[in-house]
Amino acid sequence: MKIAVITPYYQESIETLRQCHLSVINQNIDIEFTHFLIADGYPQQEIDSWNAKHIVLPTAHDDNGNTPRGLGGLLAKIEGYDFIAYLDADNWYYENHLQTMFTKWKETHFPVICSFRTFHHENGENLYIEEATENSLDHVDTSCFFLHKSCFDLLQIWLDMPKILGPICDVIFFSAIKNKKYRFCSTKLRTVAFRSKYLSHYFNLNSAPPLNLKSESEFIPALNFLRSKDGNSECSEKLGFRPLDYLHFYKILFVSKRNSVLCDMANLFASTLSNRKFIGYSMIEQQATTFNPHLQKIVDELGYSNGHMLCNHLKEYKINEEINFDYAVNLCEDSSEEMPALPNDSVKLINWNVEFLSQKDLNNQLDFEEAMSIVHLKIWEMISLPNDKISLDSIATALNRPN
Repeated sequence: MKIAVITPYYQESIETLRQCHLSVINQNIDIEFTHFLIADGYPQQEIDSWNAKHIVLPTAHDDNGNTPRGLGGLLAKIEGYDFIAYLDADNWYYENHLQTMFTKWKETHFPVICSFRTFHHENGENLYIEEATENSLDHVDTSCFFLHKSCFDLLQIWLDMPKILGPICDVIFFSAIKNKKYRFCSTKLRTVAFRSKYLSHYFNLNSAPPLNLKSESEFIPALNFLRSKDGNSECSEKLGFRPLDYLHFYKILFVSKRNSVLCDMANLFASTLSNRKFIGYSMIEQQATTFNPHLQKIVDELGYSNGHMLCNHLKEYKINEEINFDYAVNLCEDSSEEMPALPNDSVKLINWNVEFLSQKDLNNQLDFEEAMSIVHLKIWEMISLPNDKISLDSIATALNRPN
């Protein structure tokens, strides 16, 4: 038996690629394995001398690695490999990863085996966090899949996936596994190190987070495509199923009643939702907000800019019917600012009392740090809800629980 580890790469540094590769060739496993590194238009010549198969695609496809990942998998299939594992170029394996995956396959003979991750700063620092969706097997990262040849028909999914779905390609691939009813299980061991670019993973970090982190804007085009008539038709034609039937995404609209510090907070709260379960929108009543130094300080602290925040506009709380969301969260300082039930019965409304934050003197460093820790805790409690526990009451409880 032999294993192929498929790594697409784009413009990662040679140092990052070397860490990835060394983590593969240093695997503690007795059966044969090979590292396939597939350059998506930007080859690193040094890799030619590594103990790996180096495949160069002359043109960059810029599709989150789907084309090189798919072609690498098909090549491994043609060459007679029994298993395929994936490893994104900026991640790395712990030395027991392949052995624990192979051992789990020998125990179960399930076509698909997966693992859990540790989460890391871009500099490699361990963030010491977990994702509820991973723990409940509602989400599996690409680098955590281990496929037996009995399910190699799945390999074509990477190549057939519409390009717009690239940011959620692992979610689409997992949906394909469910659609084909392949049995899967997890080792539940954290044997993949995941270098995170997602804002929500940096809530509890004491040091400054990296710049240019991703938030909900990364996923919204893909989700809107899946919800559209054309997207449904294209997925059915190319993939043979509708991914939306297998996904658990919830869109939350954050609003505030007046053009004040609360409006800016709505933007901030929405920008933190990027865990592939809750997707945040932030909407305000008026088209222009007065510059607020307090909230700008929070934005700067998170390493984010207003330009990255999705901001649409409401007028007199007349909800635009074209906006498709599941929950509306109204930020209010007291009961006089609570919103009545929305005219759209399908949208569930939560009034979130943020008096604890809005009245703080955020120019005071101690108050500022306390306010930030409260914001992080509240949002983290909400996004950590298991999929089967998400409800109006559970979200409201998480947001309004006493500090």
